[in-house]
Amino acid sequence: MNALLTVLSLQVSIAGRVICTNLDFTANPGECWGILGINGSGKTTLLHTLAGLRDRGAGEIHYRGAAIEKTNKLELAKQRGILFQDNSDPFPATVLETVLIGRHPYIKSWQWETADDITIAKNALRAVDLDGMENRFINTLSGGERQRTAVAALFAQQPAVYLLDEPTNHLDIRHQIKLMRMFEGIKNQGNTALVMILHDLNLAARFCDHVLMLFGNGKTLCGKTPDLLNTTHLEELYGHPIHCIRNHAQTAFIPA
Repeated sequence: MNALLTVLSLQVSIAGRVICTNLDFTANPGECWGILGINGSGKTTLLHTLAGLRDRGAGEIHYRGAAIEKTNKLELAKQRGILFQDNSDPFPATVLETVLIGRHPYIKSWQWETADDITIAKNALRAVDLDGMENRFINTLSGGERQRTAVAALFAQQPAVYLLDEPTNHLDIRHQIKLMRMFEGIKNQGNTALVMILHDLNLAARFCDHVLMLFGNGKTLCGKTPDLLNTTHLEELYGHPIHCIRNHAQTAFIPA
């Protein structure tokens, strides 16, 4: 199996604090990795490092076997897409124009979006229940609508690896589950991988087949979800008692 994302001996620090050291993991096609940890443990910092948006202290990051620093920006935009935790919109734009940004890696210089690009963008909006809102200005949307617009832009980008920072942020329960099922459907196509930061342990247990735990002191654990998602690891990770409830094939975690 050809790995989509390979991380070797990665060290990441911020403000003199080590987030991880000698981190190794591989995201293969059809896998979903959940990044877990307390606030301030460095989850977003790590995700931005994986995206190539900040420098790493040591180690290697490869997309489809190519070192990230040797991959040109246009090709990298086809290999990985990132969903930020929050979105700012300094310039006025419509919803459709915002989603079409996801198509930019596929558009040659000095060319406009094609009819196919517009169709892809509109299909992405339909998938997140925003069809009919193409001409709304982005600054008139609610937080949940803005989040779904950002997800639609990522769908339009069609990267090999989806890097997601709290993808369910601002969403109601219905849209949380629908969105996670859509990501699950993308993953199950077998040609993409997902790496997502989650605060909801039950979403991680339900949708992630692998987890990466950041303990905030440089310690990490990564592996298959059934092996790591247990009360012993979680109570150490969050510093709080956690109960595990099992009912047939489903597992739920609740704070004590």
